[in-house]
Amino acid sequence: MKQFYKSKSLLRLSFLFIVLFSVISILNSCKKDDDDEDFKDHIVQFEVKGSTGVISKTIVTQVGTTVNNMYNTTLTPITLPWSSGEFLLTPARPS
Repeated sequence: MKQFYKSKSLLRLSFLFIVLFSVISILNSCKKDDDDEDFKDHIVQFEVKGSTGVISKTIVTQVGTTVNNMYNTTLTPITLPWSSGEFLLTPARPS
């Protein structure tokens, strides 16, 4: 009878330890979500480089939902190296 009682007590203690460990792990992981370091503004600039003799036909850039297409024509030639202007990216913060 004592053996049965000890195994039942050990099972309860193990279950209590597992629940306690799970709660502490969850609380500790949620604590790290409060940092705003992931939501910093960034400046982005696109660059295209090529070897000698490379001819670029099209350059497509997209920042957010704004798409910019550039085509190599006689009126608007694309010379390499090419770089875009700087864009300020402000990431959306979750609500």
